Amino acid sequence: MKLYTMPLLAASILALASCGGNADKADEAGRELFEQASKALDNNNYEQARLLLDSLDSSCKESVALRREAMPLRAKAMEGLSMQLIPQADEAIANAMMQIDRLGKEMVDAGDKSDPYVVPKAWPKRGDIKAEGVEPRVDRKGFFRLIVKSPGKIIGLNSVEFSGSGSSSVATRPLPSDRVAKVEGMELMSLSQEEFAPLAEWLVAHGGAPMSMSLVGAKGRKDIKVTADQASMLLAAWQYSQACQKLVEAQMERERLERQLKIARDQLARTGS
Repeated sequence: MKLYTMPLLAASILALASCGGNADKADEAGRELFEQASKALDNNNYEQARLLLDSLDSSCKESVALRREAMPLRAKAMEGLSMQLIPQADEAIANAMMQIDRLGKEMVDAGDKSDPYVVPKAWPKRGDIKAEGVEPRVDRKGFFRLIVKSPGKIIGLNSVEFSGSGSSSVATRPLPSDRVAKVEGMELMSLSQEEFAPLAEWLVAHGGAPMSMSLVGAKGRKDIKVTADQASMLLAAWQYSQACQKLVEAQMERERLERQLKIARDQLARTGS
């Protein structure tokens, strides 16, 4: 989709600057924006036309008759823009559904009615709350979280670190002590998807490479062995959660565009355009 060219942008700025003057100047500047929007519509540059009409409406308030004349143009711009973007939303929905179908085959339901989620089918000791290490979970809304479990020696657990060959490593930000629960001789914390995101980016960059994981605390650390399969499952759980969220976002965008299209067509019908 084409936006402003530099000459058009410069002309629009000059027109906007003129809108704040007397009524004649406002009408002249508004008419220039109107003509530019008309040309943009003729060239199917619907977003450009919408921006120009927004400028006309907001900056040339004195030009009441011209703003009224521009209403059908705005409706046509919104109709065209909706028709232009709906296929993109459909493509995003289809891509997300393909990802969910592919990655979902490797996930399994877990949790209970009060806290349902899915985990990788082959995750070692999944569901065992006392097993040292981490467990990736994706809730029913598609949000990722990483459960971190450190039984035995208290280390003041507050973060997780991934490291690879050489000096390549990444760690989550240390959590405050009130985010870490102590239950039956173990430390337990949950990282949100925002907190896990740096680890996910590192996994993407180091996919398939040997890695290790450490549970880090104020009083020490515990090194955990991570197989290539486990690293792959961690990344797959993250990607599954992202696909679930993208699907919801794309569906919401599709519905918004459909509403926008209906409103635009209703306005065109009322004006007889």
